[in-house]
Amino acid sequence: MPLDIDEFARALTSYAAFRGVATDELAHALREPELELTFDLVQASVEPLIRSGDPVEDLIFIRHGTVVPWQFPYSELEYPFLLGEHEVLLRRDQPQWVANYSAVTESLIVRIPVPVMQHVLEALPTVERNMEHQVLRRLSRFYWTSLSTTGTPESKVAAALISRLALEGEDAGSEKRIAIQQKDLIRLTAASRAVVAQGVQVLFERGVIHVEGLDRPRPYFSGEVLVSRVDRLKEEALSGVAREIERLVGEHSWER
Repeated sequence: MPLDIDEFARALTSYAAFRGVATDELAHALREPELELTFDLVQASVEPLIRSGDPVEDLIFIRHGTVVPWQFPYSELEYPFLLGEHEVLLRRDQPQWVANYSAVTESLIVRIPVPVMQHVLEALPTVERNMEHQVLRRLSRFYWTSLSTTGTPESKVAAALISRLALEGEDAGSEKRIAIQQKDLIRLTAASRAVVAQGVQVLFERGVIHVEGLDRPRPYFSGEVLVSRVDRLKEEALSGVAREIERLVGEHSWER
């Protein structure tokens, strides 16, 4: 069904790529190509909503519900989130979807034709700069999530925590606060609740993180983690990799 462009432009400005853009300018840029933007209500299904390798005809903006990419660890993408930024920036002429995505709940999405988004990027350079910055931040995050599913309980949890900081460009320095639920750490580490609890406890006891509630007679995970020094958290996350690099150095030294 067609949608109200002015109302949709207001919704888009809540998404990072469109921050700093005037709503009326964005609405004008969306209208100018004279192509229809449409709502679509999709049902929860294992069947992919988007298939890897298919041509990108529309970017998908999630207005309601949850869409999940087919990857480990997976991400639960909810309002406000736009699918297709990476693909359109990567190949302007014939973008193709990189990954599969499925709706895991009934979801309301908005389809934005590729020519419309290409016009928005040309008309509003701020949007393109924001998108490029966001895609680069996600690449930084993916580096740390790649470490969050292997290693010791504490190295997995440490990498998962840094992945959250990396997405916001806060993965250096000191006194960083991370709002994260235990279920998110379980998802990011692909580990059990017991393994995550063990990892959090070890990092807490080593003074790498502070979690209010863990020092009480009946410990609990409050959902806010304070990282006193990010470099110490990174050392914990990279401990398993350091051992592997040491092994490789030894192997190559022996070969010589």
